Amino acid sequence: MVWNFKPNVRPFRFTGHKGAVYSVAMTPSGNTIVSGGADNSIRIWNNSVEGVSQVIKSHSAPVKTVALS
Repeated sequence: MVWNFKPNVRPFRFTGHKGAVYSVAMTPSGNTIVSGGADNSIRIWNNSVEGVSQVIKSHSAPVKTVALS
């Protein structure tokens, strides 16, 4: 979930990982979110109501840390 603390703005619910999410990182602009999870995948999210993501599934173990620079 991504919360926006402005009045009358609902949180965005992003769905896609098939297990626990271990790590989340966001670009400084807030437009892109990256998450890593127990399903051995990384997801790159467009931070919008649609919650669209690209999936990277080349890992053979859970992704416990993601970072952006």
